Amino acid sequence: MGDTPKIHPFLSLITATYMQNKFSFSRLATSITLVSSLLFTASCSTVSVNQKSSSQTIADNRSNIVTKSSLSNKSKSQLISVGMPANECFNNFNQCLETVDKGFLEKNSKEYLALIAELHLAKAIEDSEDCVDRITRPPIDTYYSNAPKTPEERDEALLHLTQCNMAYRQNLLNAIKYSYAYLFYNQLKPGADADNPVSIKPNKLPTNLDIQTQDVYEAASDRLIKQLYSNKNDSEQSRKVTSYLGTSLIKDVNQSKVPSAVAANRKQYGEQIKVLNFTFPPIEEDQYLKGLIEKSELTTTDTVTDNSAVDIATEDSNTETKTLELDSLSNQTTSIDLYLPNEPEYLQNTERYHKSIEEIYASHELTFSGLNTVSARDGFGISYVTLLDNRLKTSVKGLLKSDNKKLNSEDPEDRIHLTGVLLMTGIVVPQGNSLQQVLDSNNFDINFYNPHHTNTIKILGEPFYLAANFSAGYGMWVADNNLGNVGYFNLLSKQQNLVMPQLFMLEPYDPNKRIIIMLHGLASSPATWVSVTNDISGDDDLRENYQVWQIFYPTNIPMLENRYRIQQLIETAYQTNDPNSQHIASNNSVLIGHSMGAVIGRMLVSNENLETKFNRLTQDESTLRLNKLVNDQLDKEKVLNRLHLKQLESVDTAVFISAPFRGTDFADRWFTQLLRRVVHLPIGFIQTITGNLANIASEGELASNPLGALYFQNGASQLSDKSSFMKLTADLEIADNVTYHSIIANRDSDLYNGLMRLNITPAPETALADPKTPDVLAAGVNTKVLDLDAESKEGGKDQSLQQMNELTKEVTQSITPTMSDGIVPYSSSHLEGAASETIIKGGHGIQETPEAILTLRKILHQHLKDHPLPKEEQ
Repeated sequence: MGDTPKIHPFLSLITATYMQNKFSFSRLATSITLVSSLLFTASCSTVSVNQKSSSQTIADNRSNIVTKSSLSNKSKSQLISVGMPANECFNNFNQCLETVDKGFLEKNSKEYLALIAELHLAKAIEDSEDCVDRITRPPIDTYYSNAPKTPEERDEALLHLTQCNMAYRQNLLNAIKYSYAYLFYNQLKPGADADNPVSIKPNKLPTNLDIQTQDVYEAASDRLIKQLYSNKNDSEQSRKVTSYLGTSLIKDVNQSKVPSAVAANRKQYGEQIKVLNFTFPPIEEDQYLKGLIEKSELTTTDTVTDNSAVDIATEDSNTETKTLELDSLSNQTTSIDLYLPNEPEYLQNTERYHKSIEEIYASHELTFSGLNTVSARDGFGISYVTLLDNRLKTSVKGLLKSDNKKLNSEDPEDRIHLTGVLLMTGIVVPQGNSLQQVLDSNNFDINFYNPHHTNTIKILGEPFYLAANFSAGYGMWVADNNLGNVGYFNLLSKQQNLVMPQLFMLEPYDPNKRIIIMLHGLASSPATWVSVTNDISGDDDLRENYQVWQIFYPTNIPMLENRYRIQQLIETAYQTNDPNSQHIASNNSVLIGHSMGAVIGRMLVSNENLETKFNRLTQDESTLRLNKLVNDQLDKEKVLNRLHLKQLESVDTAVFISAPFRGTDFADRWFTQLLRRVVHLPIGFIQTITGNLANIASEGELASNPLGALYFQNGASQLSDKSSFMKLTADLEIADNVTYHSIIANRDSDLYNGLMRLNITPAPETALADPKTPDVLAAGVNTKVLDLDAESKEGGKDQSLQQMNELTKEVTQSITPTMSDGIVPYSSSHLEGAASETIIKGGHGIQETPEAILTLRKILHQHLKDHPLPKEEQ
């Protein structure tokens, strides 16, 4: 109200008059009261100044019906200017729209389009809330809350819902049309900003109105898509739904996975395919609606055509009339076509997979507490996460107690799991190439894209980035599967049924992306790779060039057996998706393994025949009795299959993290031995062994026997540096055509810092640079040090430098035996011939640390540069 004003001249005049003319006190009081009222009113109309925070200013200027329960400040101001306050506008919506048309805004100007779009979305939201309130309104007497409805009440409720859906959809479609027209105004109305084509106009930054109108478009599109989805199984509606899916279409998709192999009259893999059409009849032709009205004996106003509004009035139980207003769209046939990518995983009810979308979520509705970053791409459209029905849910309970025979099927193809979580980006486009065509259109296209395959789309001839939230898809998969404790339960449970490894594809198979295969460690699961996988998806170059396959395997199974089963599984996955090995995805794959997964991974990239070494180990006289018994019971061919290693042909690069290649004494400490005693081989695995082997009770005798180690020593025991398995594989050679890298942890921070100061190990780099000579720590000595040593010998420039390098070597040789991540010593993890060896401060589980992730990203970027895509595919 402001400060108390000074004595007004009018008040002084009245006081003086009283003194001169002796006015009565009552007359003076009346005069003072009148003037005071005038002064009070005047002071209220005085403009005052208040300060507010910048965050509040931004919120006020940018908020609208999408972000709060009221119109934007701009829309409110425009309604007041035309004499129609916002609270009155929605009481008679059609009259409000007519008033806006007659107002000061130029018809079909950008400001007009933005206002009309927000009004229609606000009306849709209001009508939707009214419908829900009425349906869920409790009865006056709670005694009747569960009483069945009469046929008349059911008909009335059904009529009301039908009307609500209709009004809701029509307002959403109008909001989409007008906001779309605003966003693409320059393409739809060529020359709108070219009054003076000679002059060059400056580029304009996005305005608050641009942001608000895009929000309106996306919110209306999201609501429309969800309404269509929620009513997908409603066969009673008078709408007509036409499906274009069929057996021939699915066969065409499967035969055209290679982009270059495009047959005549066949859509290319990844292109848009029309799968459904929704057709909504005009009001006067809606026989279903008329039937409901007749049955419920409710009234409807006369149908009005020629772009006039239609009011459908219903009478509720309190004889109160409720009016739902429908616009001109309801007087014409409205057609909506739905398109999906031409990929098997995205097509509903396919012949092979028999899956359809069970649930759909907009990414902006989801938050994930376990992800360290959010990997998203700004752009046009609404990012969705969809869940397919009949998807495998690999929870602890689901895996360990599942009666799904396919989980333990001998056929590896049954254990290859396509992603049950699909990312889609949806865009609703009204048909038309000019502003008026769009505003008059009754035909709409809903296009869904696979954001992993599609980066940009064209709208009216111009390219736009496609919005996506890649973390949402991965986060939903991790949350839906709840894999965190699967590895521990699988390791320790006596009754577990899961024996066979499983392969999970984290996105639909892409023939043009190279594959990263991830192998977890002891008592772990794919959940160990959450941060790594999420960070890869956040790197544009890596996301666009790699797809991730994660392996889950029971870590209590002997490692040679696990290697054999995992290799079968991976090779089957390549063969199933690319029988002729023609895809980019079938070459230059990267294998990443942690701990036990790294030990198994090294066997997957080796061609070594272990049979000769194995036979030497079995010549010990103390084990001859057991050897004979084991040999009599086991299939000789199966044994040889486990001993004859053959590299995965598709893999040319491997990364080993915290790898106990030569075992660890940690497995022999008293508390670890206690743990090993409670680790049992799975029942299903033991049941494959026959005869007297089941009666052998001495673990020590089995552990010292190579055949026993092959079939009876659990995975935890085989990690001991004294185990037969380690004796067999400690010096395993990696194939010559495979490049491999080591990431090793050092728990001693003082030692780590000393290594960095001596330039023996480089500090983890944050930039993904491409040095000509990568940093290599070979046998504990940095390549940079060796190069300086050579330089000093040749030129004799600095003898002291040579002495420093010799001292560094001596220090390295003396301290590396003491280096350890707390479980695995450096001497066990180090591999000669590694392309790079990076030492990181930390413990055994360094795969989730930022330093390890940055190192992995650097390796993957170098891999991309070493293996560029063929020119025709770039």
